[in-house]
Amino acid sequence: MTHLKSRVLRDVLLDSSMLCFNCANKVFKQGVIRTSGNPNSFSAITSCRSMFTTTTLKGLAKKDFYAEEKLPIFDYGKIHSEKKRLYVFGGAAHGALGLHTLLRPVEDNHKRMLYMQRPVRHTFGDKHAITDIAAGHGFTLISVKPKKENDPVLFGCGYNKKSQLGYQPGFRDIPLGVLISIVPIPLPLNKTTKVLALGAGRGHSLVSVEGKGIISLGENTFGQCGRQIIEDEDYEGSKYICRIPAFGSGPEHDVVQIASRFDVSVCLTRMGTVYTFGCNMHGQLGRGKDVSKPWVPAQLQGDLKGVTIKKVATSGCSALAVSESGQLFGWGYNDCGQVDPSQISNIFYEPVHVKLPRRVGKIVDVAMGNMFQFVVNEFGNVYAWGQGCSLGLGPKNLLVKTPTIMPPPLFGRNEFSPDVAVVKVEASFEFASAVNSIGDVYTWGKNNDGCLGIGRLKSDYQFFPFQVIITHALSKSMKLCSLRLSY
Repeated sequence: MTHLKSRVLRDVLLDSSMLCFNCANKVFKQGVIRTSGNPNSFSAITSCRSMFTTTTLKGLAKKDFYAEEKLPIFDYGKIHSEKKRLYVFGGAAHGALGLHTLLRPVEDNHKRMLYMQRPVRHTFGDKHAITDIAAGHGFTLISVKPKKENDPVLFGCGYNKKSQLGYQPGFRDIPLGVLISIVPIPLPLNKTTKVLALGAGRGHSLVSVEGKGIISLGENTFGQCGRQIIEDEDYEGSKYICRIPAFGSGPEHDVVQIASRFDVSVCLTRMGTVYTFGCNMHGQLGRGKDVSKPWVPAQLQGDLKGVTIKKVATSGCSALAVSESGQLFGWGYNDCGQVDPSQISNIFYEPVHVKLPRRVGKIVDVAMGNMFQFVVNEFGNVYAWGQGCSLGLGPKNLLVKTPTIMPPPLFGRNEFSPDVAVVKVEASFEFASAVNSIGDVYTWGKNNDGCLGIGRLKSDYQFFPFQVIITHALSKSMKLCSLRLSY
């Protein structure tokens, strides 16, 4: 149809097919209007300007048929994917999860919860840039990157009867024995401090500071804080903070990893040397049978002499270390072969080279539980040996004398994902956890207080690895804390 503003008709009848519906009705209902000057001329004027426009196309921009393709595409699944998030689960009776609303509900109709059986995202990880985390016996240490000068770099929560979280005054300056929220830990540090590693034992805390050695807090009954033992020392409400001098001059002597369990401390420097101090009841220091000053850090010798170590782990009674070349070394209690399954003896007082079967290959990671051990080889396979229900090899394999591979499909490898491999493994006293190359987390062992994070509260054993449902995949650089929470 054609919409015309005006049209002159010369002795012909206007064809209605040339006009729009409204214009044609207007013309034929009211007739034509004779123009002045020429009686044979007629003019038809439309009256529906409100429905049709008379604006020409001149000046209008051409339609861009590729405009939709030029629009930016956002992948909402990857937004903030590099931002670290903190997830916690397990026992909360002593405040180790840092969720005060569990023990002190805001609403009157909510009950107290002494445990969290599934992962819960903690807001602390959204407000701070976490650099490291360590879980001790009922307490937690968290180091952060400070936003401003003089901001605290160390936080903690949980059990504080031994002052392992520093002096925390409460009402009328009475020291707090339990911290149900994450609070700063006062340390004698300046604004340029950088925390390199954290360690947490039964009742002591260790903080490695760049260029300044190690700061220790808490119980020192066996010298695990790196200072001289004081008989009958009262640790509750103590303001004492010890600084262990650096093991040498230069950044290569900075401690980059601390493995601590019960009353022993194992430190690994950047150059690959190992130092130990603390309890030596079962030879777990690796410094011989009789140690006159166990509180003084000393470098390990034996088969570790001249070997560069890149990872250490301890169960509190024994220890394992992985060299840069992928070899395994161990020392301490070995009654069930937890150090060296090929030669079971009571105690290894010095580090020995552990000769594993050739099928194990090059080792990249290691973890130790109470009487069970795990290693990860370069192909992402997990091998386990030792004794107990936390081996992850089923209810019938409770004593494994040789390293046995855990079925890779239990960690997500299948025909559709043949390249999935385990990249990290951690172990606690009675359970273990692992993360694979796509960020999935698996736990197994005893489920005390829901510490496996699989949604069950029953304190039974999970004999096989079970995936923990977390909405945010863990990256390879993230850390799994193995005592009562995960990160």
